[in-house]
Amino acid sequence: MRRLLVPFFLLVTVATASLAADYTTAKISPTLRFLMAIRAQHISDAQIPAEIRSAAFTTEAKVTIRFAENVNPADWDNAGLPLRKTGTGYAGAGPVYCADLKWEDISYWAEHPDILQIEAVWRPKIIPCLELSAPEVGATGVWDMLDGSGIPITGEGGIVADFDTGIDVFHPMFFQASEQRYDWIDSDGNNEFTPRTDAVDLNDNGIADWGETLNFLDGEIYDPALTFGGDGTSNADGVFQADWDWLYNDVNDDDQRQYGTEYGYDDADPGFGEKLFYCDDVNANNSLDVGEQLILLDQSKIRAVLEPNGARERGVDLIETIPDYNGHGTAVSGVLAGGEPGRSRFCGLAPDADLLMGSFQMLSFAEYLPWVRDMGCEILLYEFGGWIWNPLDGSTNEEALLDFEAGEGVLQVAPAGNLNRGYKHAQFDISSGEDLTMEFFSDSVYGDWPTLVMGTYLWREISDTLSFTLSDPYGFTLDLNGSWEPQNFGSWEAFSGFWVSPRGTAEFDFVFYGTSGEPIMDVWEITVHHPGGGTSSFEVNANLSDDQSSWHDGAEWIDYRSYDKTVTWPSTADSAFVLGSYSTRGYEQYWGVGAGSIAVGDISLFSGRGTRIDGVSLLSLAAPGNYDVYSARSVWGDPGTHAGYRQFSGTSAAGPHVAASAVLVKQAEPELTRAEIEQHLENYAIKDQFTGPDYNDTWGHGKIRVDDLVSYLDVPPTANQPVIPEIMQLSAYPNPFNATVALYLNLPQREPVSLKVFDVQGRAVATLHDGMLNAGSQRFYWQADAAASGIYLVSATRTDQTAVQKIVLLK
Repeated sequence: MRRLLVPFFLLVTVATASLAADYTTAKISPTLRFLMAIRAQHISDAQIPAEIRSAAFTTEAKVTIRFAENVNPADWDNAGLPLRKTGTGYAGAGPVYCADLKWEDISYWAEHPDILQIEAVWRPKIIPCLELSAPEVGATGVWDMLDGSGIPITGEGGIVADFDTGIDVFHPMFFQASEQRYDWIDSDGNNEFTPRTDAVDLNDNGIADWGETLNFLDGEIYDPALTFGGDGTSNADGVFQADWDWLYNDVNDDDQRQYGTEYGYDDADPGFGEKLFYCDDVNANNSLDVGEQLILLDQSKIRAVLEPNGARERGVDLIETIPDYNGHGTAVSGVLAGGEPGRSRFCGLAPDADLLMGSFQMLSFAEYLPWVRDMGCEILLYEFGGWIWNPLDGSTNEEALLDFEAGEGVLQVAPAGNLNRGYKHAQFDISSGEDLTMEFFSDSVYGDWPTLVMGTYLWREISDTLSFTLSDPYGFTLDLNGSWEPQNFGSWEAFSGFWVSPRGTAEFDFVFYGTSGEPIMDVWEITVHHPGGGTSSFEVNANLSDDQSSWHDGAEWIDYRSYDKTVTWPSTADSAFVLGSYSTRGYEQYWGVGAGSIAVGDISLFSGRGTRIDGVSLLSLAAPGNYDVYSARSVWGDPGTHAGYRQFSGTSAAGPHVAASAVLVKQAEPELTRAEIEQHLENYAIKDQFTGPDYNDTWGHGKIRVDDLVSYLDVPPTANQPVIPEIMQLSAYPNPFNATVALYLNLPQREPVSLKVFDVQGRAVATLHDGMLNAGSQRFYWQADAAASGIYLVSATRTDQTAVQKIVLLK
């Protein structure tokens, strides 16, 4: 959703005319100017924090360059500008390309009249938007519909790209179920599956031969919310359960699955290791019974992973992909495309789509975005956010490249960020001549104190020049010079700089750290000075960060905390399709069950909201993500286990719901353009008592709901699951649940319906509806705050039918 308040060309004219710095300096971004200042003042100085030193003291500066118009990169390369090359061409597209400049040449190239802006690829604080759901957004209903070729709409033929932390290519969720089936042998004759005793009949001879041992992996769940019981780790019980555990051929009978090149496997091997299987659970009892077959997991769902030295491709060398040590990208990919409908308890929304992956920690926008388009992908998900040393007005080189790719037809899905998770954002009005003092507190993070603090002040009245004074807890005070020259006070060294963005946002950035690595703790002050004259009063936004924390804790404002204008970069780009997060379980934090005051259906506290700094509306939709989602866990994560799962949250979790929904819509109607998909998703969003009836800067157009949209596209349903069913259908989500459960009714016709909740003694506990309902899908909520933990039965009764759904309340 975009409502540009003033033309872009006007903003550029005003900003350029008002710059206090010279023309050349104005074309060099604040981050790059800071790195240049560090190099000028501190060559080989070990006191500089390691993160900054590693970015500043390189042979060449890795930068992005924005030109005045779309260019032929070869022309500039031939003219001596060292543009970065990839395996398929140049890193970049349209007006933005990546370059490796000699540090001493940056100012020279900035003087060129056809170069508008040079920015450092390095940014000081960019982190994942960390913090299913398929029934909630309507994806399960879409799976039961057919596209124009008669194929179920599960993402078949679609591609979705994630710009994230990487992916665990060995997780079983990322392998497709094949047509290959095997019988299993009940070796001990006890009529049930006995791990490491029974066998998979690989050679179909009816005999349990050596090397055919059948074993299973517990799909352990990192579950601090205790949603599934346990003590923080659920489903580590040694009992096979078909919907979240994994059968495998334990070839050498060592009770652990072997996989990867270190055991001699390569891309040609199904599952990249010892064979994995789904259970064909014919009788739906969640067990492996005699007579049921095993379904081989074969080809990876990951088409390719882009790395700094080129792409790892399926069928070639995907097995050698760099590990996902963070684990964020693995979890996001699980929500996108993990698992198998009807077999996996945790199933992604587009489970038959292909995945592309690139790490924002290793790649620039200019390297990744054009590659995505070249791979034939039209849906790209960004899974990170930044809020300091950035004007947050859509004017950075990366945002310009994002906008260019959107113009080329690639949907740019971007979570709003979790800046409201803590108190790193403040907002206040300052009056002419006023001195306004604000405090921030620096606390330890898991026992480690920050040793570096960075911040940004943003305002739109560029004719009003503000200045800033920093005071430590020990009586030392420093007037920040704003010139990127180093300053010392007490035990600290500081840098600061002033800049006006191409779109007319005044930006003041600062950083300070201990000269000997001293911890930054206690209460600090920053006084904002208005010199008088100019605008009588205007709004200032301030953001903080440090080297230990992410979205919360560490350095946080005490004064002027605000939820407004908290959408983070790059979701501030003009063409970003921006998403908020809402609750489906009612959890307030990761500890989940029995803790939380967020109503089911309400916006997540952490979800970014408000307009952009220049007043442009950003939010498009909201999707589930409030500590509610369970997905794949990377074996290299912390904690990590092979074939496990994890609780997942944040606008990070909301993002893949929308990107995967777009894949389903694209399969249903392949001719839709990017703009048409966006419009359809917004038009078919649900509005309720939480979202309000109209567009707003918290929810956008409402909650994503994809089944009604796909039905609108005239996609025929499958024979066994019509959109309008032959009989009434009743389901519940989440189940088990804490405090609130959503109940879904699908009715064949308009008629009176009674919907009630009973305890196991048959006593009516609640009446949720008693009256006329229209045909089709209906949703109701039961708020069970006053009910005790236990089993309840939901009964839906119409004229000639009663449907019953068991639900489990855990507190």
